[in-house]
Order: sequence, then structure tokens, then C-alpha cells
Amino acid sequence: MSEEGPTLQQRRLVYGVLSALLILIVALNVIVFWSTRSPSPPRPTATRIPSPQVTVPPASPSPSGSPTLPASPTRPVTPPPTLPRHTATPSPTTARPSPTRTRTPTVSPSPSPTLVTPTATPTISPTATLTPTPTPFPTWTPTVPQPTATPEPTRTPGPISASASRVTAEPTDSPWRWRIRVRVIDIYGLPAAGVQVQLSFVPASAPVVVEDPPPTDADGVTVGYVQSDQAVCVIVEARVGDVVLLEKPTVCFGP
Repeated sequence: MSEEGPTLQQRRLVYGVLSALLILIVALNVIVFWSTRSPSPPRPTATRIPSPQVTVPPASPSPSGSPTLPASPTRPVTPPPTLPRHTATPSPTTARPSPTRTRTPTVSPSPSPTLVTPTATPTISPTATLTPTPTPFPTWTPTVPQPTATPEPTRTPGPISASASRVTAEPTDSPWRWRIRVRVIDIYGLPAAGVQVQLSFVPASAPVVVEDPPPTDADGVTVGYVQSDQAVCVIVEARVGDVVLLEKPTVCFGP
């Protein structure tokens, strides 16, 4: 109880001080407001002008026996009073110098004459056809290494077999000319390549011309010719070196 008493008193004291300050501030504001307020102009008071009294004299009798009224005096017209007007005093204003603007004359360029060039109208043929040109694609050819042929070793033929070798006569387009085909075989049964064959005929006195064949090929074959301009028959022989082949065909010339 002894601790709460001073606290309440302190609060009341603070509230009283704040209230007094607030009242003082409001009073100061009111005084300032009325002191700065301008007095209103005096209202004009209407002055009452007394109306003049008019005295009418008694009417005098007229010679005709009717009374004559005196002429009514002229009533002066009083103009209404002039009320004083409240003249507002203009507040002094400071004249601001207006900036001087200098206008630069704008010179417009004179338009230059435009030359109109007539444009030629292109003539389009209705039958014109645009053919696109195909662009060829680049071709790539692979390079394949070719195998190198290994030459076979040259075989030396063995001894010629007279019985295994063959000699045949074949006719040609002319009845006066015969083709002699020779196939040379060695004793091993293999073709003899690169050997020279010589042709001959029997009887040797017959009018026959012989064309010896070239060396035999890889198959042991070679071809020669015999011809005559007379109608005779001869036996054709083929010889390889000292070996006479056993097969001997007979040919006859003439139609």
C-alpha cells in the first residue's frame, strides 16, 4: 500500500501538468488568431433626411364665385446619399523582368525540282517456263587398291608327246586355202606353251605354199595356213623340233 500511493500521485501530477500545457497552447492560438485578423470595414449608417413641411394657404374666392386653389409649390428632389466605398489597397508587387526571346528566322530550303524518269514496263511472256537447274551432288569414288597380279612363273614344258598332240585341218572361205590348228602336249599331259611348230606337206613337190604358225599360247595352241592355186591333195605334217606329230590330216585344194 505504501508503494502504490506515490505512483498514483505522480500520475495525477503529470496529468495535471499536461492539461495545463494544453490549455495554455489553445489560449495562445486563440490570441494569435484574433490579433492577426484584419478589422472589417465600417458599415455605412443610413442618415434620415426630414421631409419638408408644405403650408397650404386658404383659398381665395374667384370672381366667378368658385374658390381658386393656390398653385402647389415645387418639391425639391433630394439625391440619395452617397455611401462610402471600401477601397482595397493593392499589395505592392515586384515586377519580374520578362526574359527577352530572340526569334531566329527559319530559312526553308527551296524545293529542288524532281526529275521523273519513266520506268519501262517489263513484258512478261505468259508461256515462259522456269526450269530449275539441279545442283549436282558431289560424287565420291572410293579408292580401292587393286590387287597386284603376281605373274606365274614361266613353266618350261617337258618333252613333247607325239601321240598326245593334235593336228586338225579346217576349211576357210576359199577352197584354195586351209587352216591348220595344232595343239602341243608334253609327256606329262600338260599344254606346251611358247614352242615353235613347223608345217610341211607330202609330196614335197606339190605346188603348195605354207604359212608357219606363231609360237603356241598358254594352252599350247597355234594356227597356220596352207594354200595352192592348183587342184591337188597333200598330207600335212607338223613338227616340233625333232618330234613329228603322229596326227597328219589330208587336204585337197580346188572346187
